[in-house]
Amino acid sequence: MAIEFTFRITQDEIRVRDRETGFDRAFVNRVAVHEKPRIIVALGEDEEKVKARLGAWYLEHASEIRFATLFDAEGADRRYEIRVLEYLTRALHRQSQDSRRLKHIAAKLRNAFDYVLEIPGYEAFPEARRHALEEGIQAHMRVRRLVVNGTEVQIPVHRREAEHWLRRLLVWVAPVVATAIAYVAAPVSIMESRLTLFVYLLAIAFCVYYGGKVLWMLAARRLVPATYRLCMLQGLRHRLPAIDQWLARRIWGVTKTGPHT
Repeated sequence: MAIEFTFRITQDEIRVRDRETGFDRAFVNRVAVHEKPRIIVALGEDEEKVKARLGAWYLEHASEIRFATLFDAEGADRRYEIRVLEYLTRALHRQSQDSRRLKHIAAKLRNAFDYVLEIPGYEAFPEARRHALEEGIQAHMRVRRLVVNGTEVQIPVHRREAEHWLRRLLVWVAPVVATAIAYVAAPVSIMESRLTLFVYLLAIAFCVYYGGKVLWMLAARRLVPATYRLCMLQGLRHRLPAIDQWLARRIWGVTKTGPHT
């Protein structure tokens, strides 16, 4: 049986609930963001509270701190929306594990977590904005079903699982195995010099890593949508390496590879 987490989000409040355990927490829909490292320094606090809590550090960095409301139609801060949901999800998982350990472990093994979002006016958001948020949630959290305002919007689980294991195999396992084989089979002339051996193994790992990444990117086109693929490629980094940007353009036809793609 799945475990259900509910998020009710308005422009004033973010509320998270686990009806089965009775867990219910609410935060003011307001974050303080430190722009240079792109981190959230406060959730649910106004400027005076943040200033009082952070003291001298806040005064030193005040020009770099911005306050924002999340989950609006524009989605300019989607990076931070995902991070807030991740933070709240960790809290939900902790209380769930404390309240029903065996059921929680079973749900983790089967990835059986249902996320129910209630966002007034969500249907009026631009389609690209909705898809980007939905796919970002699925990329970064354990989601079996994703329901927004009563409508299921998740990518089929079997497609996400296929993408996940294919990426693990081609991008992470293959380079390790290839490097180990290259080390065992290295010619004596290469083994004689540590520097030469290091460069040789590094070149093997690099080539197999990017060869596997290209194969994954080609296969992933048939499995999951573009925004989801970019989330997997990019994580929460501000900017992709130049070679990854080039590959995304060539293979996926993606022209925008920033954090709000």
